[in-house]
Amino acid sequence: SSPAIINAEMLAIKSTEGNASSEFVGLSISGIEGNTYLLMVESNVFGIEEVSTNITLEYCESYISSDSTYGIAIVVVTIMSLVILIVIMAITIKKRYDPWIRVTSPVFMNFIIVGAILMVATNFLFVGYSSNIICILQPSIGSLGYNLLWGTLIAKTYRLMYIFRGTKKLKVSSKKDSELYKYIFAILSVDALLHVIWMIVDPPHVAGGHCLVENQIFMSISFFYKAALMVVA
Repeated sequence: SSPAIINAEMLAIKSTEGNASSEFVGLSISGIEGNTYLLMVESNVFGIEEVSTNITLEYCESYISSDSTYGIAIVVVTIMSLVILIVIMAITIKKRYDPWIRVTSPVFMNFIIVGAILMVATNFLFVGYSSNIICILQPSIGSLGYNLLWGTLIAKTYRLMYIFRGTKKLKVSSKKDSELYKYIFAILSVDALLHVIWMIVDPPHVAGGHCLVENQIFMSISFFYKAALMVVA
């Protein structure tokens, strides 16, 4: 937004004068033409004399365009994946009384599928020019889907473990669905609280068309929490 602030990661440098190697001395802005910055570079060519050279710095938008091959591929694969997941969910709901489906706990199966849908749908947010709202939604929706998927797997695994332990003790034991809901809710709540604090204290923001995270602490904690869920599951 300011000519005096230039992010080196978003600039492509083109020299307008020769290819002679030189020792950099100083840099100053001499003018602006649209998105092009004209800079005056002071250098010492071959250690003999100081010269001034105009170079052009072209601002590059660093995001995945929806019109690019990469962007189109992401959208197509994402749509195909969502269709497959929705079909699986529809089959699970329709045949929920089938013995083979019932043993998988249809409700929890659908929780897992919804989590997968949220994770896959997040791909859409990485295509095209971003906004501050999209930068907040990217980690939030992806994390919600991930935690729902793995949290449900943890709850289902815990119930199986509880049942088999009861079998070894020659007694019938199980966990009701309502009890497992509490575990899933607790898993979701921990990461949700972390994300609320993250988005209040240091939310991601747009830079060059894509989302930038200045402070990596909250992201690192979120990744560590997700890794722990995977290990536990």
